[in-house]
Amino acid sequence: MAYGSAMSEPTLGHEEEATSVLGDAGTPLAVAALALCVVGGAVAGYIYLPEEWHLARRIAGGGVSGFGCWLLVMVGRVIG
Repeated sequence: MAYGSAMSEPTLGHEEEATSVLGDAGTPLAVAALALCVVGGAVAGYIYLPEEWHLARRIAGGGVSGFGCWLLVMVGRVIG
């Protein structure tokens, strides 16, 4: 199809509107859960990771772990 053509793209007859797995309030809820998991993971990393590690490494490691927990929960919601 040429650029700027007035023709629309062909469809498969599935013009349904995409809906969120979490419902209408899904995006704010997912963002709040992400923030909670990352901050909670950073705090847990600060408290529980070895004191020999640099402070930034403990906080970053905890934050990455919190993100992993959030990702696991969200993928579980999408699949289930």
